[in-house]
Amino acid sequence: MSYVVFDLDLTLADITSFYYFLISFHIKEFVLETSPNLFSFFPEELHKRLQKAYQLFVERVAVQEESSNPLGLLRPGILDIMRDLAIQYHKKRVKKVMIYSNNRYLPSLQFVRDVIHRIINTNLITECVHWNHPRRDNDRVDMNYSKTWDTLHSLCMKGSAIEPKNVYFFDDQIHIQLHHALQENYYQVPAYHYTVSFDRIKEIYESAMYDAEVNVSSLIVYMMDVMEAENQTFPFYPNGNSIRDLLHILESLSKPLPWPNSSSERDEGYHMMKDVVQEIKKQIAPKRPKRHTMKQRRYTIKR
Repeated sequence: MSYVVFDLDLTLADITSFYYFLISFHIKEFVLETSPNLFSFFPEELHKRLQKAYQLFVERVAVQEESSNPLGLLRPGILDIMRDLAIQYHKKRVKKVMIYSNNRYLPSLQFVRDVIHRIINTNLITECVHWNHPRRDNDRVDMNYSKTWDTLHSLCMKGSAIEPKNVYFFDDQIHIQLHHALQENYYQVPAYHYTVSFDRIKEIYESAMYDAEVNVSSLIVYMMDVMEAENQTFPFYPNGNSIRDLLHILESLSKPLPWPNSSSERDEGYHMMKDVVQEIKKQIAPKRPKRHTMKQRRYTIKR
């Protein structure tokens, strides 16, 4: 059985345009990390409303990504790859699909996973491994070896030995140690860059926050802390309490990137992934073990 592993940034997706929107949904975790002494005072009702808003946001981003005019979050063609892998997963040819990324913000990985799952209607990606994952201590020893076979092996293995020939890995960069271990099963794909329109994200975000009935004025208080952490000055009067004020904060934090957008056409990276899917299809799926049941005989006493 095969293991298929994807890097996140510029491989599966370009998450950059969504980063601060995600922070706002997960602001409770931001408070825990930056001001742990204030964590116990965080309003639970705000947290619940933001969770609901996040789910609505995922659903609506998924609708747009699957439309004839996608936002540009996901690499072109990646949804077809995921659908194909889901079929092979159900046929027992694929054991595990996971994201193995040096991105330090776990919700970024989870967001891309959630959007993909929403579209393909299958929980295919079983693990999201970010930079601070507890099993990545060895990766953090030397930045030259930031992704390693030992770590990937430990993440994949559950009671059975895994060989490099069983693992397919996709990344826009070369990680020397892992590349040496996987050899031809390491696929370096062209980097996918795409700055998603702030106005399109804003429209989806605003509707999700409204339908989830999020207390925006309460959220703004915490988003001001995000601006401070990012060394940003507050762009307007500090007592703003409307969704428009919140969107001003997000727009101030979100900066367009200097590089041009990648083509919306399927590129060489897509075709590499498609070739791997075709290779997996040729594999013989393990047979299910036969179930042996003891027949219960009925004994009767003759009179």
